[in-house]
Amino acid sequence: MREKSLTKSSNGRSPAPRQHATLTSLTEPAGTYLASVRNGSMQLPSAIAEYCRSAGWSLFCFIVADKDHVTIHPVLPQQSGAFHASLDADGKLWIPSELRRRIDLAEQSVMLRVENGGINMYLRKVFETLRFRPPGPQPGPA
Repeated sequence: MREKSLTKSSNGRSPAPRQHATLTSLTEPAGTYLASVRNGSMQLPSAIAEYCRSAGWSLFCFIVADKDHVTIHPVLPQQSGAFHASLDADGKLWIPSELRRRIDLAEQSVMLRVENGGINMYLRKVFETLRFRPPGPQPGPA
């Protein structure tokens, strides 16, 4: 897959979301989900992957809101234009290397929320800011 340049807003905020389909029979998965990033792709949690398939979301465009937050907008069939990644049958979403370098995304876990017609991805470095700690060993007292 050939990489395309990534969208970046001039004021540091995400641009208005792309037009998305009316999903009258679908309910966005509620809550925050952990997803692992390995070998350049992100394994979507099953609830989010199933929602994407049901909603017809298979192509995605990434918009960097800031160094800790990326919005992943679906590119729907009736839309024309560039996309950065496609969802595979196993629920993996490839993340372009240019984006991984820009936001310093390594092999790690990220937080995902489906909201406002897209998927918001938050990097692990903001977990503590959001008062969220993933399971596993925690650093001891200093």
